[in-house]
Amino acid sequence: MEMAGRSTDEIWQANRLARAANGRWTFEIPDAGYQVRPNATEAMMLKSPAIAPLYEHHSHPGMREAYPSLSNWKSHLIINPLIDPYGASDFNKKRVLVRAPNLQWARSVGIHELQHLIDWLEKHAPGGSPRQFMNLGIPEEEAYDLYHRLIGEVVAPQCPTAIVPER
Repeated sequence: MEMAGRSTDEIWQANRLARAANGRWTFEIPDAGYQVRPNATEAMMLKSPAIAPLYEHHSHPGMREAYPSLSNWKSHLIINPLIDPYGASDFNKKRVLVRAPNLQWARSVGIHELQHLIDWLEKHAPGGSPRQFMNLGIPEEEAYDLYHRLIGEVVAPQCPTAIVPER
């Protein structure tokens, strides 16, 4: 379509494709229908995670259709009102960790981590961790600022700031 002279708006309307910051074409998978599965409440009040295949805990029809290979990833889920929200993706061990005080926050953290998986698969800019900056001797406050500026963190849907612990 681009070679035929179509505008980026026309391409978006027809295909849901847009140019990413790196100039590559990318498409959007709506989060409509995504939920942390109600049967995942086995993870509630646990100190250690409930472990299941990724799409059993994170039911995301659009993502599952587009990325069926993630079915062999593991989800580690903890839902406990006494814990702070946290998420992490381990690409070497093929697992995603989501811990949250309730299902609503688990959904928010889950969407964020699932975006990191897609970015990793599509070779987009990665997310990171404040720890990677602190390990370089950067003070904690500045490390968090740099972390929040990483392209992969900016692109991934952000968890509401109300639940992010003050640093």
